[in-house]
Amino acid sequence: MDEASTSSVNQSSQFEAPSSSKFKKVKRCDKYDDTSLSMAVESIANAIMQSTNAMIQASNTMKEKFTNVLNQCIANRDPTKDCDVWGMLTDIGITQPLLIKAYVFLVKDPKILEGVIRCPREHRKSLLLDLMGYDHE
Repeated sequence: MDEASTSSVNQSSQFEAPSSSKFKKVKRCDKYDDTSLSMAVESIANAIMQSTNAMIQASNTMKEKFTNVLNQCIANRDPTKDCDVWGMLTDIGITQPLLIKAYVFLVKDPKILEGVIRCPREHRKSLLLDLMGYDHE
C-alpha cells in the first residue's frame, strides 16, 4: 500500500461507527451502599460543625479577653476612678475649714481633680491652693 491509500483507509476508519466491543458497559464497583455513604457524609458534616463551633468558641474567648484588657486600660487611664479625694486632701496637709471647700471644689470638676491627682505628690497642695485662689505660704 502506498501512502495515499493508507491515508484514505485511516480517514475512512475515523468515520466508522464504533463497534460494540469498544464501548463495554462499565460495571459499578460499589463497595459501599447508599447507607454507608450517607453515614460517611453525615460524619464529615458533624466534624465540620464541631470544628466550626470550636473556632467560634475560641473566637468569643479571645474577644472576651481583649475586651477585658481594653477595659482595664481605659480604667487605668482615669485616675479619678478609685481616688479617695478626702484622703488625698488630708494626706497633702489640707485641714479644716479649707478641707470641705477643697473637697467640693475638686469633686465639682473632674478635670481639675485629674490635674491635681496627676501632679507630683509634693506639689499637689500648692497647685490646689493656687487653683482655688488661696495664698499658700
